[in-house]
Amino acid sequence: FVNNTFSAPATGVTIQFIAANGSIDLGATSFLGTSHAGDDLRLEAHGAVGNINLGGSVSTFALATLIADGSVTQNGVGTRIDTSAADGNITIQSGGAIGAVGTPVVLDPGSLGKVNLTAATGVNILINGSYATDLLTLNVSGNGQEIGIGSATGNFTVNDVSHFNANTANDNFTLNTPAG
Repeated sequence: FVNNTFSAPATGVTIQFIAANGSIDLGATSFLGTSHAGDDLRLEAHGAVGNINLGGSVSTFALATLIADGSVTQNGVGTRIDTSAADGNITIQSGGAIGAVGTPVVLDPGSLGKVNLTAATGVNILINGSYATDLLTLNVSGNGQEIGIGSATGNFTVNDVSHFNANTANDNFTLNTPAG
């Protein structure tokens, strides 16, 4: 870091930040920026306050993995993790919730990137562009969890739920599309 600016090669590296006992907050304007479309991102936040806040602006990578002992959230609306240039996979593992009602986490894996979500207490996400559930893996612990999934800007097609863990069968789903 120099003057709150992060620098790394534009392609071929994994950028990894780990908070062994604390949270990660990318801030109003993410210090990660959009110049890492050829790099992989790995964020880990552990401990009693191990949350990840994706902040208020987009971060662009080829692949993204987020692991939080607590929750994964974002500020405001709009895409926060964008792997669309590489049709890259996005994996989020949360010991709490992913997103919140009214402030879902917005992801852009492109048309072929897979999204893998594991949460303990609920999921609220939107995918930028058109997306289908055959590319979505979903695992939410507990009974009667709230799961909100859909598209922020395109069609959301439910064409395959074989990658949904059996524990989601008794959860409450809300499907969202731009038209409501």
